[in-house]
Amino acid sequence: MPNDKLLKLSWYCGAVPLAVGVTVFVLWLLTHWAALMFVGLFVIYAGMTIVLIGLGCLGAFLLRHWRLTKSWANVLIPSLKSASLLLVNFPVAAAIVLIVIHFETTFFVTVTNSSSEVVDSFKLTAPGVNVELGPLQAGRKKKTSFQIEGDGVLRFTALQSGRNIEGTVEDYVTNGLGGNKVVELNSGGNFRVFEKKKGI
Repeated sequence: MPNDKLLKLSWYCGAVPLAVGVTVFVLWLLTHWAALMFVGLFVIYAGMTIVLIGLGCLGAFLLRHWRLTKSWANVLIPSLKSASLLLVNFPVAAAIVLIVIHFETTFFVTVTNSSSEVVDSFKLTAPGVNVELGPLQAGRKKKTSFQIEGDGVLRFTALQSGRNIEGTVEDYVTNGLGGNKVVELNSGGNFRVFEKKKGI
């Protein structure tokens, strides 16, 4: 096949950015390591440049092949495969960016009932947030997520065996600012709030 090196190069220009980008994204999902966000941005910008180079190589390959054979019959399928691999980078990159934005702007809360008593009610309140997670049986946990709609404090109120419990989950929350906290309810109305370990 004439000039098949250009076709192979276009394939690599599609496969390499896709593989590297997805790998960095999966690592970020598992660790939420902040540095990987900057690595991911670099991979996206560099990857889009490489994809454009790949499209140029594919175009040059098809043009030269046409000039030599006056036909694309025997290269149409491999060319379409290469083009598909190149073009799929764009929606995949867009999806990754949207997912990262969602995670970074969403507040996640896990409430754990570590006591031997039933938690009849557990309510989270913040600007634009009013979430009820009760009742919660002993030894069980529930998770929720939400978007903050303004400046304020994320608080909780709970009812445990007729005992009212109040506490602060986050001292300051605002629109577009996410987080990931765990509220652990213990016996006697005691509780603790801590940052959840990073990762999915």
